[in-house]
Amino acid sequence: MRLLLIRHLLIISIALAGGLFATTVSSPSWTIAQQPSELFHSKFRYIILSTEVQAIGDHQMRSVDVLMDGSAFSEENLKELFELLSKRYPEPQWMDASVLTSLEQVKTPEEFDRYGRAQFSGAKSYPPHFDDYDRAIFMRHGENHLFRYTVRSIRPERDMKTIVLKGYDPATHKRAS
Repeated sequence: MRLLLIRHLLIISIALAGGLFATTVSSPSWTIAQQPSELFHSKFRYIILSTEVQAIGDHQMRSVDVLMDGSAFSEENLKELFELLSKRYPEPQWMDASVLTSLEQVKTPEEFDRYGRAQFSGAKSYPPHFDDYDRAIFMRHGENHLFRYTVRSIRPERDMKTIVLKGYDPATHKRAS
């Protein structure tokens, strides 16, 4: 009996070490079957703080607030993040996503109740050190997809660089390349 138990444990150990068992992860919207060595792991960490859909004029607009690891803040990672958000939230066609990189920039529930969603620098409703950290805004307005983000190296005033992903930027008429 003891020899049989040791034999079974040895077989299980070899199977696990060799990756013979697949791991299945299920959720309401997808099922993934992968080998343990192939499990997805994001290149950077982020959390969706809030999302809501509102009627704006004659269309619906989704607003998303994201807190991203500040050490991962880069143009490349922002492009990937906005692609992920667009896949996660394909509807409505209009979406704005605000990306913050420090908890110091995030409104508390009481601040949000008092001042609302305004996501721009210099607003009196924002914490005093809001401009001390990087941030970005993604705009998917119909066929136009673009984002603006802080670039510390340009000037101390934290100029915003614009990247047009699709269509054009209505403010500057810059087109996607």
